[in-house]
Amino acid sequence: MINLHTPRAAIMMVFAGFGAAVGCWAGAIPQVMAAAGIDSFTLGLGFTLSSLAGVSAMALGGIIGRRFSNRSVMLGVLSLLALNLILLLVATSFWLFLASLIAFGLIISLPSVIHRTSAGTAH
Repeated sequence: MINLHTPRAAIMMVFAGFGAAVGCWAGAIPQVMAAAGIDSFTLGLGFTLSSLAGVSAMALGGIIGRRFSNRSVMLGVLSLLALNLILLLVATSFWLFLASLIAFGLIISLPSVIHRTSAGTAH
């Protein structure tokens, strides 16, 4: 049985939450594109900007990880991800779609840095 009160279990649960969010988003892409009136080019542009935001988030994650505890960062990031996922899934305009997709890339990249900074305690 897994001890759920260890840093390793906490990180495992955070990444399971992120996996569920990515799965929700991936399955809803066609419906979100239709609702927001997005074509394939715009989706590609959104993914590119989302990736650039993710790279930026990695630098930001190091700064955030030094200022706050890993626990508070992980809980904050999960909360932001849940709110952003809702915005992304109900996007009915180009600008809401683009902003929420860029934020999704930024938010989804933060735990990678936090996980690396806490690797000593987790493994």
